[in-house]
Amino acid sequence: MLDEARAALASGDWEEARVHFDRATRETPSADAWEGLAIATSYLDLADVTLGAREEAFRLYREARDARGAVRCAVWLANDVLEF
Repeated sequence: MLDEARAALASGDWEEARVHFDRATRETPSADAWEGLAIATSYLDLADVTLGAREEAFRLYREARDARGAVRCAVWLANDVLEF
């Protein structure tokens, strides 16, 4: 499921990526799925979804003790707050 989502994201099909990442967050939730959803929805200008997804990705990266993932999400979250 995440492979399809990443492929859609890489091809610039933001809506298709959103659909796949959204399904992944419900069926196999992971920091990676939430971060992907945040990326896709940021391109679609869905501020509330993007901010919530980034926060959840950050939380899950922290829980997994993945400092790089957590920092990446924190920086992007700060950027999103400024942009939106």
